[in-house]
Amino acid sequence: MLHSIQNPYLHVQICDIGAELHSIRDRNGLERLWQADPAVWDAHAPLLFPVIARLKNETYSLDGTPYRMPIHGFAGAKRFSVTGQRENSITFTLESDADTRACYPFDFVLTVCFALDGPRLTKTCTVYNCSASVMPFELGGHDGLCTALHPGERMEDYYVEFPGSTVLHTRCSDENLMLLDQTREVPLDAERLYLTPEVFALDALILENLPASTVTLGSRKSAEKVTLSFAGFPYLGVWSRYSPRKGNYVCLEPWSALPDCAYLDTELANKHGVRLLQPNVCDTLAYTLEFE
Repeated sequence: MLHSIQNPYLHVQICDIGAELHSIRDRNGLERLWQADPAVWDAHAPLLFPVIARLKNETYSLDGTPYRMPIHGFAGAKRFSVTGQRENSITFTLESDADTRACYPFDFVLTVCFALDGPRLTKTCTVYNCSASVMPFELGGHDGLCTALHPGERMEDYYVEFPGSTVLHTRCSDENLMLLDQTREVPLDAERLYLTPEVFALDALILENLPASTVTLGSRKSAEKVTLSFAGFPYLGVWSRYSPRKGNYVCLEPWSALPDCAYLDTELANKHGVRLLQPNVCDTLAYTLEFE
């Protein structure tokens, strides 16, 4: 089921499955969110929890006990309850159940609040550990943003601007897309990465230690921009599926942790950036999209 929030600047729709954004229309009626073309990429903006990206053989360990977990975790496939709504904000809640405990043996409550403030949409995620033991978790966004807002536009007309950066250092990965302990350089043009499908031929750009916690998606042909602010998230993924069928979108993805690494064991607590949440404690992460 879709739920709506709005103000004079934005009209937003969110699905209770996965607490996933399905539409962001600006004051001019332009759809700014990727519309999940199944022939290209069949999602809009998945929520990543309790893991980010792939695991080795879809498996991780807790104190040596293995558990199966799908890519990006299970939150994106679960139905959330609406636990609060106003015209310009809405809160979704997911609680652990028998299905989640089978692959993630913790009791938790995850709330996701979407709130509008002028042309800004903020997504605030709070994780509560209701268990008696320390709970390792990862959390991230995967928002697909359109790169063809007007007739005749295409991905190649768009860029992502990285304030303060002259070159990007993205993590390398092996043939199974497990990260390696090395990086490669991606050159910028006056702080801008101009988008082409070939930018993603080796999968996502996985970035850390950026000098600023903001990036802006803009166009060489039109005035519209989107600025992502992600203070509190140490990592950023930039991705679009590399495919013969070109998709006019790019995902800007704040991550609390890195995907799985080829050189690490399978213990979830040993992954780079994983958060260790104490019993009866909560942790909150938020990011904002501002639309021009």
